[in-house]
Amino acid sequence: MNPKASVAIQSINRIRVAEHKEPDGTRHVWHQGDDVDLISHVDPDGKLQHQELTLLEDYFVWVPGQGLRTGTVNKKEGSAAAHSSELVKLDLDVSRERLATAHEALKAYTGNDNYVLHMRHVISQLIRGTQEHAAVVITLTRDVPAREVPVPNRSSSRLPVAWMVAGAALLAAALFLLIR
Repeated sequence: MNPKASVAIQSINRIRVAEHKEPDGTRHVWHQGDDVDLISHVDPDGKLQHQELTLLEDYFVWVPGQGLRTGTVNKKEGSAAAHSSELVKLDLDVSRERLATAHEALKAYTGNDNYVLHMRHVISQLIRGTQEHAAVVITLTRDVPAREVPVPNRSSSRLPVAWMVAGAALLAAALFLLIR
């Protein structure tokens, strides 16, 4: 077992600010941690269409209908998410060593993120000798209707006005002291 791989998996977090939705409704979801990146592509129906996991220098790519492939990533400065495909070298056959390292690290994952759990499931299945080929609904993508937020009645409370007056008085006093 590689302790660095387990620590890396435990550090993984979803980077929501980097998520974006394409005009066709597909989404790209990014998770990152120390020496780990997980990129997931989801179709408009919430089905996972592609996942790439970079764990230390090991690389895993899963595509429905094709299953999981392994390889290595030539590490350079910056995020694994920014690596171009020329830096990925796929193995001719799935590497049992890479699978074992990822399997042990993902077994220790204590989070509940569906994207990470899916990759753990895919790798666990392959360790057991079966491939996960089907597209899986990983998330529901739907437009949530806006709900009305009640606007407070400003005439019922003068407290915010009092705080604004107090703040203005403090600001004026500070400016007076600076000018003197």
